[in-house]
Amino acid sequence: MFATSRFLDDSDHRLLRLPDGQELLVDRNLLESQTDGTYRLTVPLSQLQSTGSFAIPAEPLQTRDLDSEMVIPAIEERLDVAKRKVETGRIRISKTVESSDSVIDEPLLRERYEVERVTVNRILTEPAEPRYEGDTLILPVMEEVLVVEKRLVLREEVRVTRTRQ
Repeated sequence: MFATSRFLDDSDHRLLRLPDGQELLVDRNLLESQTDGTYRLTVPLSQLQSTGSFAIPAEPLQTRDLDSEMVIPAIEERLDVAKRKVETGRIRISKTVESSDSVIDEPLLRERYEVERVTVNRILTEPAEPRYEGDTLILPVMEEVLVVEKRLVLREEVRVTRTRQ
């Protein structure tokens, strides 16, 4: 059977090509769609031959049982798929800008750090902790020195002072 898609084709007739090469133009109401994609003629093939309005023979039929039931497979279905742009609506967007001048009185600060290294060389009995003296952070730098006994010697302190300008 030759047709466009069975879902989209709205013509009243279908072109059938039989296995022997004969072509028939059949009313679509005489075809019954099967679940496997084939079509079944609801009338005997001999009735189509006798009615001239439905049959366009390409060559004479060969001898066969014309009253037997025949299932005709769907040989080709074509579907033309395309897309197109369709304007479905429009939208208008507008933008307004509001501005205002204002004075902001905020002092600008800049911080600087001064790093000073102070040599101490003092023997400690326990580790020294970092500490603050005012705005100065004192970070002890310790070293273990091997003697007959182990002692902590404070070699230097790093003093970090924060000043605002």
